[in-house]
Formats: sequence, C-alpha cells, structure tokens
Amino acid sequence: MNSDIMLLNEIYSNAITAINAISMLLIKLNGGTMFDCLFKEMIEYRKIADTAQEMMRELSSFPQKQDMTDKVSLYFSVTLAGGNHSSQHRMAKILINGSAEGIYDMVGYINSCTGACEKSRKLAYRLIETEQKNICALNEYL
Repeated sequence: MNSDIMLLNEIYSNAITAINAISMLLIKLNGGTMFDCLFKEMIEYRKIADTAQEMMRELSSFPQKQDMTDKVSLYFSVTLAGGNHSSQHRMAKILINGSAEGIYDMVGYINSCTGACEKSRKLAYRLIETEQKNICALNEYL
C-alpha cells in the first residue's frame, strides 16, 4: 500500500472514531455550551474525514473498515460517562484522552509514511491541529 493511501486511511479512521465518540456523547447532553463545543468539533472531523475519503478516491482507493474492538471499548467508555452536568468532567476526560492518543498515532503515521505527498501530510497536520484545539476547548470542562 502506498504511503498516501496508508496516511489518508489513518486520517479517515481517526476522524470517524472521533465523530462516533462525539455522537455518542451528544445524545447524552441536552444542549448547553458543551453540546455546542462538541457539535463544532464533530463538524470539523467530518470535513477532515470527507477530504481524506475524496483524496483516496482520487487514488482509486477507499477507506478500510474499522476495527470493531475500538468501537466497543469506545461505547462502554461513553456509556459510563453518563449525561448529567457532573459527568461533563468525565466526558471531557474521555475526549481529551482520545484526542491525545489520536495525536500520538498521527505523528507516528506521518513519520512512517515519509513518501506521502504534501497534500496528504497537510491534512494529517490539520487533524493534529484539530485534536490540539479540542483538548484546549475541553479543558474548560475539567
């Protein structure tokens, strides 16, 4: 698999995982500032996932299916987070940890996909920047 496809697939996978996590948490919130914050984050991840998917299509490739193990553990983490105001701390913590892990994973993929084109690498750095902004925004709820 070429470097661009590997990197784009990882970008897509990370963005979709973030969208899934945020979607599960949004269901537990009834409006408010945290809901607004998470909804904006989800929109940005969707844009990144769509861009990665389009770039893969241009390379005659499609995203690989995600590992269901991650989704199951994500589901149980989010379920345990609850949905009341006091649990916003736990929700923020789950998402901050996920964003931090996403940054570490993406840096590793950027370093291993040295043959990827500038456009793919820029999208990877955009994802990292999005993760960093989300961590800063969610610190308000700790």
